[in-house]
Amino acid sequence: MAGGLESVGFRSRVVRRAFIALHVAFVAYLALLALTFWNDLYRGFVTRVFEALFAVALTYTAFKAYKYYSSGLIGRVYLALLVTVASLMVVDVSNLTLYTLWRVRRPPLLVFTPLYLVVGVSALIAVKYLYDLWVEPVAAKGGMFYRVLALGALIAALGLLAFRDLLARGGLVETAYLAFNEYNLLVTPLIAYLVKYFRTGVYAGSWGMILLMLVLYVIRNYVYCIAAAYGLPAFVADFSETLAIYAYIAGSIGLLAQVLEPPS
Repeated sequence: MAGGLESVGFRSRVVRRAFIALHVAFVAYLALLALTFWNDLYRGFVTRVFEALFAVALTYTAFKAYKYYSSGLIGRVYLALLVTVASLMVVDVSNLTLYTLWRVRRPPLLVFTPLYLVVGVSALIAVKYLYDLWVEPVAAKGGMFYRVLALGALIAALGLLAFRDLLARGGLVETAYLAFNEYNLLVTPLIAYLVKYFRTGVYAGSWGMILLMLVLYVIRNYVYCIAAAYGLPAFVADFSETLAIYAYIAGSIGLLAQVLEPPS
């Protein structure tokens, strides 16, 4: 019992410190964003630098979670999560590089499509493993994963109808972003059900933060897509990346909170 209390106390201290550090960095980013607001070049650079840095932080916390949960089915869950966030990190670091060297605001579609496919597939695999591990063994009816997935498909269909005008206006890049949004809407109910499932346990808060990460990234993609399709000013697209940055903060805190044991 004493060891368990020590573990939870250590986890709380680490998560609290990480929460403070990440939010101090986020405030610093907002301050720099305000200072460079009227300069598209500098504002775009600041946004991409911090997005890449927070993506690295998210990948590090995912690696720590995988290192702790590295065996069995739970290990496969965190390996899939690590692949997901590491792919996003590669996208963001590449975006920073392309912008810094060649001022490329929107890279060609084919550059990142394979990575986004990896993100989508690995994230869905991670969620499926979570259902197999914790939900399906105690569910009153089998196939809970597929029933919740069907609800997500309905929500995704409604989302597509709501943005059919954007789909008609957008080009290939915008259509690709809408497809990624549809995927996000598809998996959001799956994560929401996991949060409900863990609502009384030690993982409730951490999965809530991971759900927040997903929701913010959905909103980010819609804002970015609308800005691109309707030719809105560049600062609108940069604002969407601010949503992505906070999504990374939420995901980092959520993943870190799931590492329970203090160092030996």
